[in-house]
Amino acid sequence: MSMSMFKKKTPEEPPEPFRRCTACETLRQECLNNCAYRHAFPPGKKKLEFQKIRDHKNLQQVHDALLTKSEVEQVDYIDSLLYEVNCRAKEPVGGCLTVMRHTADAIRESLSRDQDDAGGPSTGDDVMRD
Repeated sequence: MSMSMFKKKTPEEPPEPFRRCTACETLRQECLNNCAYRHAFPPGKKKLEFQKIRDHKNLQQVHDALLTKSEVEQVDYIDSLLYEVNCRAKEPVGGCLTVMRHTADAIRESLSRDQDDAGGPSTGDDVMRD
């Protein structure tokens, strides 16, 4: 008998454990490799953001929308949902529309102040006549 038969085999490195994405962790469900939430809510990140979206949006619609988008589009989509949710928190009745209306009013007011400081309204016609 040779001694090589009784040599201890060196254990291979165990594979890195698969971590659930933040969405699946919060929902307490299994997370698969092809999880729709995986790129938008990576493991250990954006937990508060997911909870806000879960509280204010239909998760089935969010899930279905994420399935149709690329990774880059998923991040943009989640950012826009978060903006919408935060606007709704500030303005419960009007949401985004009210915030955008206030922003547009502030821009108009600023432009009118600048025009008054410049000596009157400018229509932009003098620039277009060249």
